[in-house]
Amino acid sequence: MNESQDKLMREIYRLTKENNKMIHKLDRDAKRSRMWKMIRLFITVGLLFGAYYFVQPLIENLASAYDSIQQSFEELQDTKNSFSTNVNSLFGGLKNDTE
Repeated sequence: MNESQDKLMREIYRLTKENNKMIHKLDRDAKRSRMWKMIRLFITVGLLFGAYYFVQPLIENLASAYDSIQQSFEELQDTKNSFSTNVNSLFGGLKNDTE
């Protein structure tokens, strides 16, 4: 080999080593990035489940309160209907007696 070929081979070798270092660095950064994304995902999912665990009793209490209020309104409607029926029968009876 002559001197120019030797110089060219050394330059190619140096560039190859430099390229290899950059590729390894990029790969390491990509792995680190994937790891952080997974950690953030697990933290987010964990926080959501934890929040649901603490909020679930409140949701159940609200649902039972809503059911109780709805039942009270239904009872009130039934009372109104029976009162109407009783008043109508009372006045209807009075009306029939006066005739």
